[in-house]
Amino acid sequence: MMPPLGQTLKAARQERGMTQLQLAETLYVTRQTVSNWENGRSEPDLETLGRIAELLGVELSLLLGQEPPEPAPVAEEPPQAAGDEEVVQPPSPRRRRWLGWVLLALAIIACAAVLLAQPREPRYSVAWFRQAAPVQEQPLNIYIRPNNTSVTLPDERGRTTWPFALLLREEGGVGVQVEKIRVVPLFADGTYEAVDYDRDELASRCQSSHIDRYGLMRLFIELATEKDKELTGVGFHIFITTDKNQQIECRYYASADEL
Repeated sequence: MMPPLGQTLKAARQERGMTQLQLAETLYVTRQTVSNWENGRSEPDLETLGRIAELLGVELSLLLGQEPPEPAPVAEEPPQAAGDEEVVQPPSPRRRRWLGWVLLALAIIACAAVLLAQPREPRYSVAWFRQAAPVQEQPLNIYIRPNNTSVTLPDERGRTTWPFALLLREEGGVGVQVEKIRVVPLFADGTYEAVDYDRDELASRCQSSHIDRYGLMRLFIELATEKDKELTGVGFHIFITTDKNQQIECRYYASADEL
């Protein structure tokens, strides 16, 4: 049985002598994203897996968890009589082409199965965060509390810092477990980034990742944007499980003027 993707990725990265930060910067993702991959909290898409395999010098099939085929047993042939010579006929060009198409089709099916098995992340945008949420009980009230000096001056690298507090208030009378908070800065050129705060990090930052009924969670965040990136706003994709064992996804959007 092949090891999980996270273990294989971590071992290949360490064998290459790369840190999580070095791999993240090469792939243009955050270090937290690489950490989530290696800890099995999320998985990269197939295109990113191909880039990782190329960077780390490993086969893509190894990252996909595909075991190499076992060699077929070789049948013993009876000894040939003296003077008998076996003539081996090579496969015809038509048969070789047919086998090639079969192998290509099998490879496409295997890749499609891997992609379908992975949860697809949404394409984040302002419209996605502002669209109506699915019809279900929403026990959280979410809002932003900016600092008095919310936007700091650019530093020596030209980055601007946006410090604020994200407040989650439970108002459904049912306690909730916050599984993950995904912070998504959205930029004017249509691009975005994603930073995940999982249960363990929320517990260390907020003392607990659970919100009691009518309780409050306060998460202090500092976003740093590059000088060539114009921040449009920040979206929040929040995954919770209520104490009634309901799994709910909440979303919230704050424009740059609200931060």
